[in-house]
Amino acid sequence: MNSTARTVSFRRMTATVLLLLPTAVLAGCVVDPRPDYERAAAIIRDHTGASETYLPGGDEAAIRSAVAAMLADGLTVDEAVRIAMLNNPRLQALFCDVGVSRAEVVQAGLPPNPTFSFTEGFPQGGGMPSLTFSASQSLIELLLIPIRKKIAESQLQQSQLAVAQQAVELVGDVKRACYLLISL
Repeated sequence: MNSTARTVSFRRMTATVLLLLPTAVLAGCVVDPRPDYERAAAIIRDHTGASETYLPGGDEAAIRSAVAAMLADGLTVDEAVRIAMLNNPRLQALFCDVGVSRAEVVQAGLPPNPTFSFTEGFPQGGGMPSLTFSASQSLIELLLIPIRKKIAESQLQQSQLAVAQQAVELVGDVKRACYLLISL
């Protein structure tokens, strides 16, 4: 193969990699935590009886209008619980932690990036330069993927249960405060 053919081949390979790389990166970045949010909300419903709770990515304007409507004409204990479940910043932050935990599960299942190297040698007496390409991957890192994924999944479950625990405590605090006010 002559040097012109090598140059054309190398340019085609480079162009192909550059065109496919953004597609591969974008396809690998999709993480959907919605099923995890819904599982946490189901745990909350089972343990508190609360029919609604905040879910990240929901319609914020609808939540604000629902809260305003409940506050407009007095407040029942059930409405106070609904407002707390929809509008509590700590609960919202814990739901976002669930999304982060889902991303960590996805990350744990991915193989580590390989290492690529390229060297070019120029002969002293003239002639064609020598090109050397190499790639390496850690076998240990590949073998640890299932263990890392299992740990990340258990941390995801822990974050879902932390949201549920906060919701149970929140419902108890709201009901206790409402009944205390009613008894005065």
